[in-house]
Order: sequence, then structure tokens, then C-alpha cells
Amino acid sequence: MLTAPPARNSIPTTIPPPFSALTPHTAPRGLSGIRGPACYYARPAGDVAVSGRRQLTVAGIAQLIRKIALCDDVRVTDEVLADQVDYYRRRAGEYDVTAYGDVAAARARIARLVAEMRPAGSVLEIACGTGLWTEALAGWADTVTAIDAAPEAVAIARDRVRPARVSFEVADVFSWDPGTRFDVIFFSAWLSHVPASRFGRFWQLLGSLLAGNGRVLFIDEHVDERGKEAYVTDRDEVVERRLRDGSTFRVVKNFVDPAELEPRLRRLGWECAIRRDGTDWVYGEARLAR
Repeated sequence: MLTAPPARNSIPTTIPPPFSALTPHTAPRGLSGIRGPACYYARPAGDVAVSGRRQLTVAGIAQLIRKIALCDDVRVTDEVLADQVDYYRRRAGEYDVTAYGDVAAARARIARLVAEMRPAGSVLEIACGTGLWTEALAGWADTVTAIDAAPEAVAIARDRVRPARVSFEVADVFSWDPGTRFDVIFFSAWLSHVPASRFGRFWQLLGSLLAGNGRVLFIDEHVDERGKEAYVTDRDEVVERRLRDGSTFRVVKNFVDPAELEPRLRRLGWECAIRRDGTDWVYGEARLAR
């Protein structure tokens, strides 16, 4: 609502709640475990008082719009991540067949790749799912700590992998504190589910969980596989997935392009090498640069 003739390069306006609030509003913690950035609706820099009322300059309005957009992005991302967890909880019982098809052939391929990566010492597996990769990791590691946010998947994994040196926990890696560090952190088909806006925070978290000269090992899908997904309109990292019962869910999916990921990790302080396995998978190893 206009309150006075505009001054040069400014648009006077009365700011209704919540934009007139003088305290920051923080996006709620979603199942992703990351609390969104504070969204300040207080007077942006660059606005001035006119006759006792505030007048936003163009710069002030632009700043306010950016903050509102950021808050909206955090809200939408948290909603998608909550949907993503629900999707994998509901999919747990059918995951092996729908993800791998021939489970016996998948086991052989998994065993070969894990043998090439040689995950020795204490291993943390993020997003362990139904335990097919945990099973192979246990053959190399001294100990394996496997976590996943879907209790239904963890229950299947516990039943599948029984050695005493393997422990399972229902946990969200972003809010989980193991109280220790690991020689190796491993994840399969997880990196592509990390939103682009949280990519840097995720790798910072990995660095805090690694011991000494520890390694991050990962498997994911190559960007050439992108065409198989149904992307949501105007959301270039959100896809729609359908379960056998017809229910639909939104999931974050950022396929791995080695030519893009390697330099991106270098900028974050990681040394990384990524190789291709077949036409669909990539596998990589990363260490903090010293």
C-alpha cells in the first residue's frame, strides 16, 4: 500500500506482518536434520524513514525478496526431504528388486567394487538401506557403523548382516553425533539425494567425521542416466517417484557428472578421483587436501 509519492529510486510501502517483525525467523528443522538459515524480516539495509514510516529503497526491496526466496527454498527443500524419507520407508520391502532387478548379479557387482575400494579400519556407512552394501563392507572393515533414516530399511539390513562387528542405527546423518571418527565413510546412491544448497555443508560434515588421513568412498549414478527420471516442472533437482501401489513421492536427485563434481570438491578442499563402472554407475574416492 503506497503511503507517499516515491522518492527517487525508492518505493515507499507499509510492511505488514510478518515482514515488520524485528526478530529473525528460522525455518523449522525438517527430517533432513539441517535447520534452515535465519530469515530476517526486519528492515533491510538501505531503507529510510519518511514521516515516521519506513520507505524501502530498490536495494532494500531486492534484499528482502532474496531473503523471502531463500526462506521459501528452505521450506520447499525440507518438505521434499521429508517426502524422500517417507518414500524410502515405504519402498523398503520392494527396494532390492526394484533397484537392482537381479539381486544375485547386483551382489557380485557390489562385492567387486567394494574389493577395489578396500574399505579398511572403522567404516561409517551413510544411508545403508537394506544392507546389500553393508554385507560387502563387513568383509573388509574391522567395524562397520551403518545408519539410515528409514527404520524399515534398517530392520531388513539387521536381518541380512549379522556379524558382531557391524552395528546399525536409525539416524539422520545431519543431526547424528557418533562421538567418534572413522577411517572410511562410505555411501551408495546417497550423494545424488543431497540438495545442491546443502552440498557444501554435507562435505564439511564428512570432514568432521573422518579420522586422520581418512577416505570418503562413494557409488552413485552417472549423469547419463538422468533421462529415466520424471523431473518436477521448474524444480531441476526434484523428481517424482511412484511405488508399486501407485503412491507418488518427491525425491531430490542430482546425478553425478564426474567432470563437474571433481573440481567442485577441489574448491571445497578435497582431492577426488571418480571412475565409471559400466554405463550407469560411478565410484569415487575423496580425501581432505593436506
